[in-house]
Amino acid sequence: MRTALAGLLASVLLLQGQAPDLAGDSALWRDFSTWVASLQPLPPGHRSTFAQTYGLTLRARGLSAPESTRLLQRIQRLHRSLPPARLSTGMPCQARQRP
Repeated sequence: MRTALAGLLASVLLLQGQAPDLAGDSALWRDFSTWVASLQPLPPGHRSTFAQTYGLTLRARGLSAPESTRLLQRIQRLHRSLPPARLSTGMPCQARQRP
């Protein structure tokens, strides 16, 4: 439990002061996807939403609360617009070639 929370806190602190350019949808989705890939599991019984945790990360990077909220709304819009095959990576799903 402490390890997972310490890992989350460490990742937030490491990113503190590093406000990336998230003006474009691609840059925002890439940043969010990279952040999701780096997440550690929460301890049993602990709950947190992506929005809460990513919002804290954005705030630690120096973004204001209103700006963090605006970016989270863009992520939700992007998430709804992606077909299921692209949700995990943001990249198009490639069909398998038959032998």
